[in-house]
Amino acid sequence: MITVKKKILLLAVLAVIATTSIATLVIEEIYYAYKYESDLEELYTWDLISEDDVLLERLTPISCETSNQITNDYSCQNIIDENVLGWKSIDNCKDEWLTFTFDKEYYIEFMIFENFQLDSQFMKTDKFNKVTITIPDLNGGPVASVTKELYNNKDSQWIDLNRRGDEVTITIDSSYNNTTTVPCGMQTITFFGSESDNLDNG
Repeated sequence: MITVKKKILLLAVLAVIATTSIATLVIEEIYYAYKYESDLEELYTWDLISEDDVLLERLTPISCETSNQITNDYSCQNIIDENVLGWKSIDNCKDEWLTFTFDKEYYIEFMIFENFQLDSQFMKTDKFNKVTITIPDLNGGPVASVTKELYNNKDSQWIDLNRRGDEVTITIDSSYNNTTTVPCGMQTITFFGSESDNLDNG
């Protein structure tokens, strides 16, 4: 039979274990948030030079639209504003879309996708699998389109575009979790390129 003193001691040990576990989770979340912010800052200050000595820079959209969002707190504007809350839709990813508009035509070299970096966000969102990326031609030519597969991880995933345009639409063809109760989400989408007039190819 467990005495009162042993019960108190056991409860105290359990309380210490629970407190330690919670503290570990909190510290882990803070660490990954800090690491993500540091990596993001380094990425945005990174200059790339092409073979033709044309400076590539981060291209920031002036607006975005999406098929839906779970709340205003998780709008696609977060992707533009570098808000770690990111974008989340009402349900799973399939057939969702996001359109990013720039202030003028650019030569868009590539784009980078990043899923949520915090475990608590990563595990609770449906992730993009296959996506179709389209860039309309301002001169009325054919729409440039590319279909790519993204991975279900936290790595930075690069997709080459090499197209001129002032708008990019991402359509999600499939996802990793088709459960309607799991919201679709993406933390960061960034674009890199240059002034369209500086390049003759594309």
